Amino acid sequence: MLTGEYDLLADNMTVTNILAALLLILPIKFIFLNKKWLIGLYTVSIVANLPLVFYMSFKFSYELIIALALIIKIAIDAYKEKSLLYITTRENIYLIGSLLIVVIVNLLTSLFNFNRDQFLLRVMIYAVNIFILFIFTYFAKTRDLLGVIKNAVVLGGALLAVSAVAEMVYGHYVLDVANMRPAGLLLDPNVCAFALNATLAISLYNPRKPTIMRAFFLIAFRVLIVFGVFLTVSRSGYIGSAVILVFMLFYYSRKGENWVAAAAVTAFILIYFIFYNTAVKFWGTIHGIIDLDRIFPYTGGPVIPTEGGPTGTPSSIFSGERIALALAALRIFFRNLFSGVGIGNVLPEIAAYTGVGLESHNFVLQLLAESGVLMLAALLLLGYFIIRLLLNASPRIRWFFALILLVVAVEALFNHNLLNLNLVWFALAFVLAVNATYSKRKIDIGISRGRRR
Repeated sequence: MLTGEYDLLADNMTVTNILAALLLILPIKFIFLNKKWLIGLYTVSIVANLPLVFYMSFKFSYELIIALALIIKIAIDAYKEKSLLYITTRENIYLIGSLLIVVIVNLLTSLFNFNRDQFLLRVMIYAVNIFILFIFTYFAKTRDLLGVIKNAVVLGGALLAVSAVAEMVYGHYVLDVANMRPAGLLLDPNVCAFALNATLAISLYNPRKPTIMRAFFLIAFRVLIVFGVFLTVSRSGYIGSAVILVFMLFYYSRKGENWVAAAAVTAFILIYFIFYNTAVKFWGTIHGIIDLDRIFPYTGGPVIPTEGGPTGTPSSIFSGERIALALAALRIFFRNLFSGVGIGNVLPEIAAYTGVGLESHNFVLQLLAESGVLMLAALLLLGYFIIRLLLNASPRIRWFFALILLVVAVEALFNHNLLNLNLVWFALAFVLAVNATYSKRKIDIGISRGRRR
């Protein structure tokens, strides 16, 4: 964790201050350039969590600066173009509306068991995430802008993976820490793994055939991103990566592109046999650096004892502890059927039942425990409109929507804070923007006045 356990940024504040100053200058400069630069910067900052670097130097919200810059940019463009249009579709409106119902139910039911600090924190998080949802669905009106956002996502994912590698190197070779779970700028290894998987999935969106050079860099960045997921030693992250890679294999096995899958499989087989001895040595070395024993126990030699302490997560996917957490969340739901126990109150309730100070580690169960039966109805409504969006989407992009949904669904099984993650809202915004761009039944909301000639 760059600013926590291993202090890479904190120990090198001169570099941190330079990076923060650069981050301060960029949004001011980009206001006067093409909007793709500002929206690209916002995308990279969300994926790579660049606001952390800025906050370390200035103790101020970088998200607020970019938000103000984006609002100014919208005003400038609206004045120049004599229009202010939000382009959407009926399915997009229904899905956004059902998601907002989930948010409203979560907040209103929490008033019955009011936890002031946690409630206000959740309100702020929801406000930022809703802003992300609307700002990206507003700006991403063309395939060119979608391509820019996709490239920015890949760049942000690569930066996040590099920060995880830097954390691993600094933690092990400078501070002599073993059995790490590097998370880079996102600090939490499980969230980092999800962010990298979401990045990998979004990188599959191709509005047009890339050039050879761009394809080369895209492949290189994808390899780096997968390696970043590997470093996090996150079970949900590994499952998500496996799902995406299998999906990619089938995707590139289509008629006309089947040579890509065959070439990739052949290359991996050749690399495995050619570099087998090197791979074995690497496997033994990496076991002493990151905490791979939590998933892949190493039998090739003595295991280096961990110095990282408890991780705050259940010990395995189907462990008795994880099942106990799920059962406790269900018990809380049934005992507080009308309103739930409210935001911030699930952990002490679970601790009272199990003696374990953990949340439910399941998105649906957490919301049900917080908000009761009204949340069940809200989630069913949300699920219905997600399915409706999939069924009504263009066949050219339906596969992409299904992949994003699958990645989020895998994470939902392990992460109770899914609605708190800005990358989830960003991924939804990207999906909705793609849907609106490809739809033949667009809806324009706003004002537009033709220019005088």
